[in-house]
Amino acid sequence: MKRKVLSFLITFAFSLFVIGCGSVEKNDEVVNEAVEESDDENEVAPKIDVESEENDDADLELVASMDDSMKFDQVSVGDVVSFGRYEGKEIEWYVLEIGDGEAVLFSQDILWNTSYNEEPVDITWENCSLRAYLNGEFYNDSFDSSEKEMIQTVTNENADHPCYGTSGGNQTQDNVWLLSFDDLVKYMGVSEEIYVSYCNGQMGEEEFEEYCLETDSRLLPAHHGAATSWWSRTPGHKSFRAIRVAERIDQNGSQVNNYSGVRPAIRIRF
Repeated sequence: MKRKVLSFLITFAFSLFVIGCGSVEKNDEVVNEAVEESDDENEVAPKIDVESEENDDADLELVASMDDSMKFDQVSVGDVVSFGRYEGKEIEWYVLEIGDGEAVLFSQDILWNTSYNEEPVDITWENCSLRAYLNGEFYNDSFDSSEKEMIQTVTNENADHPCYGTSGGNQTQDNVWLLSFDDLVKYMGVSEEIYVSYCNGQMGEEEFEEYCLETDSRLLPAHHGAATSWWSRTPGHKSFRAIRVAERIDQNGSQVNNYSGVRPAIRIRF
């Protein structure tokens, strides 16, 4: 009898032990599953944050790109913009014309002084040394590849002198150019009629000077702290001379190998 009771107790105790071990394993599985779920949640949260940061960066890049493309959309005629560099400094340009995704820019200041042509010979804009420099070394050194993509090659009609009929030469294809007499009339509000009247002797010197003081004084910029004249591309009264702008437009022009200021113009597409 005692043996049966003892056997029963041992069997019962063993059963309890097996059941307990199963519960422990079950609980361990539950705990492990909870830990795994918790780890999964911890992995998901930072992943969402990273994606969000990447999206923010993409948005910022888009905004920056939009700002660049809209730069010239936000300016008007008469505004001053920076574009390109000369001798390590940004070049400031007047906006002379804007529309249809393009703008005509004209150097606010005289960038340097030089001759229109190195030799004192009969010459037109097409063949002068200053045109070769502007469309060669100046163009290549002053603008990077992205700016060059924006600069448009224009066809310039080079009209004869409005009074003396001196030949302006052939039309030219230019990336960089000088304003002509016609450009001055178009962009600066200078009346060609007044100049022709003076040139033909129909207007006196005093009346002409008063007119020039009212209209042309704004054309004379400062260069290294001193006022100076600058070249146009229109010939003077002889083919070895070119019109300059000083206190007024110098109809006779200056001999081409003399030194005067350079204020280039460009057309860009944005």
